[in-house]
Amino acid sequence: MHIQGYKPSRVKTSNPKPRAAHVLKQVFHMVAPPSCFICGGPLPNGAERLCYYCLLRHLPRKYPESGVAMLPEHIQWNVSHWHFREGQWLQKLIHQLKYRSDYPLGMDLGHMAALLFVHHYPHLCPSYSPQDCLLVPVPIHPKRRLKRGYNQSYAIAEGWVRILPSVILDEGILSRTESRPSQVGLNKFERRENLRSIYTVEDPGIYAHRSKHVVVIDDVMTTGATCFELCRLLVHLGFKQLSIMTLGQACAIGWL
Repeated sequence: MHIQGYKPSRVKTSNPKPRAAHVLKQVFHMVAPPSCFICGGPLPNGAERLCYYCLLRHLPRKYPESGVAMLPEHIQWNVSHWHFREGQWLQKLIHQLKYRSDYPLGMDLGHMAALLFVHHYPHLCPSYSPQDCLLVPVPIHPKRRLKRGYNQSYAIAEGWVRILPSVILDEGILSRTESRPSQVGLNKFERRENLRSIYTVEDPGIYAHRSKHVVVIDDVMTTGATCFELCRLLVHLGFKQLSIMTLGQACAIGWL
């Protein structure tokens, strides 16, 4: 599944499939039922690529910290659901999502992340009001998006709203303006400088949403450089309530 084109637009609440395509998909699934990407077994209703058994068995979960984490001003909470470790299943799934055109896989991961959020973070749910929340998937550079066919963070967001309905900020309203060298191998300070001022506003319509609680969506957090730099821009735009949700946490984070 690819999202076609890259053009600025306003705000969307969903990405509905055409009825004909939906019917065709149902017929295809009757002939060749989809199976789990990991175990090859049957999928539960609503799942596209992963069964819950494999998600619970193969992805080591991060549980809420007992203490209060240090976060930059205006960021209310930062949640990552699974440990991201080299060679383990979450890394393989993220690689499949980003480099193998597996958009439905991202939707399943976002769906499961929302289920875990409701179950393990009930104390944060009161701050998450669907009518007052705005999901902001982290933008990627247009060249990278063109190569992949989509932004993987939008797949995660679309899975998330199956459980926690919210408005998703459409692509093109915020953009990543520069393609910087890879973050791999950089320490947290080098990552901060590598990402300094790479996001910009393309559509002034975003200012109409400054009263909303923004939840920034991304796949993996390492030092937090990517998400925190985007939050820095949003604070500059006047947003007062921000939070961060990522699928994986690679290591401890920090803030400059």
